[in-house]
Amino acid sequence: MNNILILGCGRVGGEIARMLVANGCEVTVVDSNLPKLMDLQSANDLRTVQGSAADPETLARAGGDDADMVIAVTAIDEVNLVACKLCSLLFNTPKKIARIRSTRYDDERISGGEGFAIDQMLCPEQIVADNISDAIRHPGCLSVHNIAGGSAVLASFAIAAKAEMAGKTIGDLRKKMPDADFRAMSVYRDYKTAKPSSETRLFVGDELSVVTAPEYLDRLAPLLAGRDNYNRRVMIAGGGNIGLRVAAAIEDSCEVKVLDADKERCRLISQELKNALVLKGRATDERILKSEAIDETDIYCGLTNDDEENVLSAILAKRLGAKKTIALANRDTYADILRRQLDVVVSPSQLTIGSVLAHIRRGKVDAVHSLHHGSGEAIEAVINGSGETSAVVGRAMAAVAWPPETTPGALVRGGKLIIAHDDAVIEDQDRLIVFTTGRAGVRRMEKLLQVSVGHI
Repeated sequence: MNNILILGCGRVGGEIARMLVANGCEVTVVDSNLPKLMDLQSANDLRTVQGSAADPETLARAGGDDADMVIAVTAIDEVNLVACKLCSLLFNTPKKIARIRSTRYDDERISGGEGFAIDQMLCPEQIVADNISDAIRHPGCLSVHNIAGGSAVLASFAIAAKAEMAGKTIGDLRKKMPDADFRAMSVYRDYKTAKPSSETRLFVGDELSVVTAPEYLDRLAPLLAGRDNYNRRVMIAGGGNIGLRVAAAIEDSCEVKVLDADKERCRLISQELKNALVLKGRATDERILKSEAIDETDIYCGLTNDDEENVLSAILAKRLGAKKTIALANRDTYADILRRQLDVVVSPSQLTIGSVLAHIRRGKVDAVHSLHHGSGEAIEAVINGSGETSAVVGRAMAAVAWPPETTPGALVRGGKLIIAHDDAVIEDQDRLIVFTTGRAGVRRMEKLLQVSVGHI
């Protein structure tokens, strides 16, 4: 599935286009804003068409009849809905993904085949909010991804200077938690991703990603990120779609303050939230941060619509005594530059792209989770076949010819997590979680999981 039509050249559409081009896809972007299209085309190997995403003639000029997938991510839900329906009626497009912010269209009768013919509704704001909320609920975690409906978690930790495991090996970590089953998937160090082993030593500043059962997550965190991680007091700067969703998700378990510069927005937020304190003011106003006891805040979240304000306010909050900081940065370059100055830099595009990549990966790939600022992917794939038709079914992990870029993490079978130890045997219909890096690694992984013609 390599011919992709993207409708909307905003922040989300532009980032998805760049990443799909990097993944070897042929991309055409449609938008009514010509300057935005020209800027995107000048920096990327893709095609652009000016016009309305809901106009049949524009869709035809953009090559709708040849598109394997349409991704409608304009700023207007209704335009995205109509565009997907038009692509279904006019071109019989195999896959339609629509960005939908409102919950009014959640009804399958509206969004599904007999309605607007959408295969997947995409809400970047909810994806980002869920990721941040999960990280807040699990102190010490950089990110948390639920796997296979919650049967497992994929979590990343930054090794802290005061952490017990700083300078120790992954083997030492296993000895420290002999009853906790987990698999180290990758280590990110000096902007490079490496495959870990039991002898791999963990240094301060490393990012370690592991797959484990949910009940072990909060026992791993203190060992890797230190024991002084508490997220009881949370300040959120920015009461937009993401900030409001995060506040609503955690206000029953945390003491939450929401800061927004717009008076009317503050009024609306206060009506939506039950327990949070809503304050009017700018995130970079030092006086407000001090008056609201930023030095007693466990975690500060810069979640406005302005990258610079998020970054600057998070740095200021950290200087004024906030124990931990999270900044939303839509520009991926910020994430790499600032990862050692701030505790967590969240890239919406990196989180969102996984929902799209699952549709372009070959085989029965259900989900793709981008890790380490896009340098690698954790893939959830459903295994099909038999010992005669598959290169993995019926074989123990140690007997599979895994690509060099790939680390098997775990299997989920009947809702039960099975860590990918050498003697774990893969069966038909297992859900496999693997980590891989680079386009070559992804292609080799896809080929490995393919089923031969003999399988029905």
